[in-house]
Amino acid sequence: MNKHPTALLAHLALAAVALFYGLNYFVLKPVFATGINSFAVLAIRCTITAAFFWAYHALFVRERVRERRDYGRLLLAAIFGVTINQTFFLWGLSLTSRVNSAVLMILTPVFVFLAAWILREERFSLRTLSGLILSFVGALGLILSGSEQTFQVGGATISGDLMIMVNAASYGLYLVFVRPLVLKYNTFTIIKWLFLFGSIPNILIGILPLSQVPIEIFSGEVILRIGFLIVFATIGAYWLNAWAMKRLPSSAVGIYIYAQPVFVTLLSAGLGMGEVTWLSIPFIFLIFAGVWMVSMRKPDQPIRQSKEL
Repeated sequence: MNKHPTALLAHLALAAVALFYGLNYFVLKPVFATGINSFAVLAIRCTITAAFFWAYHALFVRERVRERRDYGRLLLAAIFGVTINQTFFLWGLSLTSRVNSAVLMILTPVFVFLAAWILREERFSLRTLSGLILSFVGALGLILSGSEQTFQVGGATISGDLMIMVNAASYGLYLVFVRPLVLKYNTFTIIKWLFLFGSIPNILIGILPLSQVPIEIFSGEVILRIGFLIVFATIGAYWLNAWAMKRLPSSAVGIYIYAQPVFVTLLSAGLGMGEVTWLSIPFIFLIFAGVWMVSMRKPDQPIRQSKEL
């Protein structure tokens, strides 16, 4: 186990990301209920986030990409981590149930594990596989046991379900593709280029739907909810994820997605939308046991630290 203080901070950062993403399910559903198109929200999200990262980088970082071939990897990471990931998440969330989206999202660490192994970014580890299975079983049990809704395949939600699965796979590939870059460059340098390459298609797709949204729909509540999506679930989440990836392997970053159902369960209970039962406790234990097994494994290669703020 790595006891270095920055490793502990990396785990706390990933826990915060899991909390932000868990809150997304509660925050965004009412926005879509107003009739705002998911692509319109996507355009707002990408425009403001890209502008923020470019402005911050220009003022405080000013690091250049040193090798031309890195632009190719940045483009791939942007396609999977921004364009496909964000488009299919918001689109899928508007077309499926909260339970279906939560169940399908827990496939992400599986995709991370497979992609990292196939692309030889990490060595196969029985400990990682065992931890992955434990957390998957715990997350699945927690979601299904704590919801009045049931997980249903097919029917009216099939298109949304498929989109969430594409989102899960693309995010898994993103974590694998981007890690060699975050070991080499400042976190803000990476995210600046990710949102330039990845946001252009999203903004172009969302311009027309955004122009058709009546201005009166943007109430104070809607603005606050979209603000949460941008500040916490996008700017904060992408930065904390990339920062943690400098200190932990991709599989350890991905496994924290299994903490999302824990936060969703606790938040549901706190908001009076559910309850924490005795049946939930063993599932939560399985999740954290699996997360511990994977996240405490040392990276396969020494981590080179670039200068960070």
